Amino acid sequence: MKIHHGVAGNNARRAGCADLADAITSIDVVFVGGSRSMPNEAWGVGASLLRREDERHLQGRGEFVSDIKLPGTMEVAFLRSPHAHARIKAITVAPKAAGRVFTAADLPALTPVRVATQAAGAKSPAWPPLAVDKVRYVGEAIAACLASMRGEAEDLTASITVEYEVLDAVVDPLRDMHGSPALVHEQWGDNLYLERTIEGGDIEAAARAAEVTVTRRYRMNRQSGAPLEGRAVLAYRDHRLCHGNGLGIERWNGLFGSHAAATASDHCAAASARKIRRVDREIRWR
Repeated sequence: MKIHHGVAGNNARRAGCADLADAITSIDVVFVGGSRSMPNEAWGVGASLLRREDERHLQGRGEFVSDIKLPGTMEVAFLRSPHAHARIKAITVAPKAAGRVFTAADLPALTPVRVATQAAGAKSPAWPPLAVDKVRYVGEAIAACLASMRGEAEDLTASITVEYEVLDAVVDPLRDMHGSPALVHEQWGDNLYLERTIEGGDIEAAARAAEVTVTRRYRMNRQSGAPLEGRAVLAYRDHRLCHGNGLGIERWNGLFGSHAAATASDHCAAASARKIRRVDREIRWR
């Protein structure tokens, strides 16, 4: 019996298992008459393998989105909410920042991202690229500020004044799922995203026959994008690519899940993903 193939590709690399994938694919274990032999002790599970990606980084040859320099590139900084839940009553932009600061009202063509799921009964809230009417978490983007230098773009965020009506925040999921006065999405009527009951077999009969039964409530951690993963995108419009149905837009990504991010951004801009050329670069971990 020979094992020729193992885990490889994006799934292995997303989990940080590229070396493990290489180790598995290198296994050449032979079973003869029930005995086991390893022809090459330098390879296989448990072997120490040299990393492949270190050399170019140590030599300064890695290429991240921030390393790409294009003429006319503008930096963007976002004014973000300091509140977990609040209504936006007014946004005031200093006159000197006009034309360089954009809110949702300035970009009516942008459509909200739709969080689609195949889970039966799950709700699908609209997620606007820039907050409209209210903010629903700390850090939600309210305004985009453009400048030629990063520091200047960040300074522009200080020229914006937002008047908030602070609302109660949802901090206890079990308490606030039903009947909470603090509704993240008012149209839902509650804060319950999805409720599912999974059953199998005759549980009551199994409990009666068991010597010991344990009843316990479990709370599971939520899986989300790694917070240490820096996200960067550089978009550039090249008039040479504006032919046929193409928009002439090239976009460099520096994040995992680039296809999902592209689908969301294309939806916001009402553009087909086939009309935008995407280039994935290396990930910068902070």
